[in-house]
Amino acid sequence: GDIIREFDGTKLGGRGHLQMLVGEQQDQPVNMAIERDGQIMNLEVTPRLDEEHDMVRIGIHFALETSTPWNQIRHDASAILRLLRALVTPGEAGHAAKGIGGPPAILMLIYVSFSSGFLPALGFIRFLNVNLAILNLLPIPILDGGHVMFSLYEILTRRKLHPKFVNVMMHVFMVLLLAVMLLLTVRDIKNA
Repeated sequence: GDIIREFDGTKLGGRGHLQMLVGEQQDQPVNMAIERDGQIMNLEVTPRLDEEHDMVRIGIHFALETSTPWNQIRHDASAILRLLRALVTPGEAGHAAKGIGGPPAILMLIYVSFSSGFLPALGFIRFLNVNLAILNLLPIPILDGGHVMFSLYEILTRRKLHPKFVNVMMHVFMVLLLAVMLLLTVRDIKNA
């Protein structure tokens, strides 16, 4: 019945986020904040390699989720929204940034969830899709949220944006997005 709230000072965005953080701290003592019966407790755990499953673990088992699909989607959405809020909060941004992974981390988490069984794998795929849907709605020009932003501007001002401006914004943000993905990929490979 315990709820893990923080791992190594990082607020958690879900099971996959916890599994990724645990994997980065093999054989190192780490502080973990849990909620038990409404009280916050601090524990020290040392993640160890489980050679049979080839993954780093802290010796816990997750309770089987029995909530409705809508509650599961709402929980997944609130996790990514908490992470996005932490990224723009000065005191939490550094810790939140450490919890973000690129394609290698996502592939590792997919492998871990599938090796844990069908239901954890299905839950992680649901979590990943909900997160990608929300991220796609951010008001960044290369994403769908950016197109919505441009359309709202045109509706409110009754003027079209200059095509060159839209083109430049799309290219600039495409390069920035690719650079962030490359940076996350390099960091994931270094941490592996």
